[in-house]
Amino acid sequence: KRGIKPNVSDFNCVMLACVYAPHGAGGKGWNQSCAEAWLRRLLRQGLTPNRASFQILVTIAAKENDTWRAEHWLNEAHKRGIMLDVNFYNKAIYSCVDLEGEEEGESGERAEQLFSLMQKHNCTPNEE
Repeated sequence: KRGIKPNVSDFNCVMLACVYAPHGAGGKGWNQSCAEAWLRRLLRQGLTPNRASFQILVTIAAKENDTWRAEHWLNEAHKRGIMLDVNFYNKAIYSCVDLEGEEEGESGERAEQLFSLMQKHNCTPNEE
């Protein structure tokens, strides 16, 4: 309102705050919807998400054990030519460990799918 336009880093800071927001603020999935709402605002301003934007979104999805959303953001970054560090693929893979309501063996299959995605994106796996 004062003529100062926020930049991508400003939006990333607010999205990052969503990572640490208490679940009590709205229950499971709230942190993701909070960050994604700020991403939509960023896009409405005509700004382009950067590497940090996608790192935050993958982190939140992984923290919420939403492996499909983490994969979505890994793919979105890749489509834009943004290479994320191997640690963000690892976060997505780790999120498979605590999957609830999955049939026996599905968590392992899901982890293998994400590992394959890492290789497809030419990201070199590390010891983790």
